Amino acid sequence: MKDLESRRAVVVEEIRRAAAELGMFQLVNHGVEVSVMEDMMAEARQFHEQPTELKQGYYSRDVTQKARFISGYGALRRSSFNWVDTLLMTPAPSDAQDHLPIICRYFNR
Repeated sequence: MKDLESRRAVVVEEIRRAAAELGMFQLVNHGVEVSVMEDMMAEARQFHEQPTELKQGYYSRDVTQKARFISGYGALRRSSFNWVDTLLMTPAPSDAQDHLPIICRYFNR
């Protein structure tokens, strides 16, 4: 991420190509501490391991929802079908997390 502005066009093309060819990319050197990322992954895992009854309150395709759980076949633009469970959360200040699942709230740690 260092000196991003001076290499913007190249970086945008690299991200576009990785997303198109691989379906993903990894962003490094972004300044987020490893412990924060590990906590986030652990909370997401804990959310997905909960019983369906607890997750279904977040099931929504409404893009205005700040926390959404999407479950189904991920075949919107693919030739193959893969079951996908996804938790999407809109970032919020640490003091405004009412929209997040309890297991994913910062103060839950």
